[in-house]
Amino acid sequence: MPNDTTTQWELVLDQLRQTIDKTSFGNWFSNTKQIGLTKETIQIGVPSDYFAKWLTDHYLDKIQDAMQSIPEMSGLRLEFVPCSDLVISTPQPHANVTAAKNTPSMPQQTAFPFCRPTFGFDNYVKHGGNNAAVTIANLIATSKPGTVFPVFSIIGPPGSGKTTLMGCIKRLMKELQNGEFKYSTFPAVDFLNTFCAKFKKPNPDMGDLHQLNNYDLVCIDDLQSVDGPNKAKTQEELFSIIKHLTERPGPKGQVVITMDRPPNKLQLCGEWMHSLLESGFVATITPPDITGRKALLQAKCNNGWTGRVSDDAIELIARNVTDGDARRLNGVLGQAMALSLVGNHPVVTTELVQEAIRQREGIMVAQTITPDAIMDGVAAFFNIGSKDLVGRSREQRYVSPRHIAIYLCLKYTDISRKELAKRLRRDQSTITISLSVIEGKITDDQSVATTVSKIKTKLGLPPI
Repeated sequence: MPNDTTTQWELVLDQLRQTIDKTSFGNWFSNTKQIGLTKETIQIGVPSDYFAKWLTDHYLDKIQDAMQSIPEMSGLRLEFVPCSDLVISTPQPHANVTAAKNTPSMPQQTAFPFCRPTFGFDNYVKHGGNNAAVTIANLIATSKPGTVFPVFSIIGPPGSGKTTLMGCIKRLMKELQNGEFKYSTFPAVDFLNTFCAKFKKPNPDMGDLHQLNNYDLVCIDDLQSVDGPNKAKTQEELFSIIKHLTERPGPKGQVVITMDRPPNKLQLCGEWMHSLLESGFVATITPPDITGRKALLQAKCNNGWTGRVSDDAIELIARNVTDGDARRLNGVLGQAMALSLVGNHPVVTTELVQEAIRQREGIMVAQTITPDAIMDGVAAFFNIGSKDLVGRSREQRYVSPRHIAIYLCLKYTDISRKELAKRLRRDQSTITISLSVIEGKITDDQSVATTVSKIKTKLGLPPI
């Protein structure tokens, strides 16, 4: 029986350590925890849906065997539950991949380098929209080429960090491989241009392109550049290389591809090309939420910037550049930094950020709003005191403003319902009911919708 400080899941983990190699255990089990237990079910928290599926597909039999060996767990049903508070750990290299020596042989590189040496997993910003992609990328980089997912596709919009992540794979894989390591990184459009230039000649020599067949790692950026029926010859040449790399006898090659759309949305001239892409792992990077956007901005602040950037300035950029494009986020912050240098300001403030966005995009920017500012603004609009919003009175002249304040606080700030309930001296269920009531009135009662719109305008809040 477990003691007071040992969970049933920890007993299972002790059993699994004896049957699973140390690296795999660290990658897939170190950030799991028991979160629930009934007479019939044990609930195990995992970092994501992908982790739950991977553990089910690859380790379920071993886990169930371990559970059956523990008397008090025999017959329990296992349930994996994604938990946002569990952080995916950085995968460790497998035992058959050793660290590079102090004097490694120089890797061979083609004429298309685009990955800067600063790209690495240690400074790549992780967020909810890229966690799975980063985890699999690190696993591939720390394994021998072609042994995990020979074809790894990273999908994401411009500025999502997919090319940077591909650079991380190349850099780490190059560091970890011993001996001669051949790799090439190039944009797909460069392959297209090179191929077309050669194909126009009377007797085209594709020898240098075919050398890629013998490489250990080939990274292809923006595959959508060779999309379309008028590029069939280029597609055939490029995909023949990918096919050979991943299916050749002996050690396989690793192919990493970035694109801005799923494989089934590409116009390729052969169904086998779609099948080849979909045979590997397809990771999608989605735009970061506000926490992720602030992390991206903070990373830029820490990258050689010697001045100070106020937290409010970071918050203001994150709230106004909402598409998650890292280039736009860094561009606005960079311009605000430049303005601080030009004006000899010791700190990048919200005023400088507003000016940077106005210069770049020609729009006025809403100041960062706080729950207190909303409370004060709503109270002033209805000509009541802020303390009346916190009071216990059920008079309609106080109840309606209170509901509107709750709605605006939850929609425009990061305050949780629990914290808001504490501020208003109410329980959390009251906050939930109030939110539901005012949302219904905004939808059904035009006068309420107009009132809320006027308050938002007065507070400088953008439409949602």
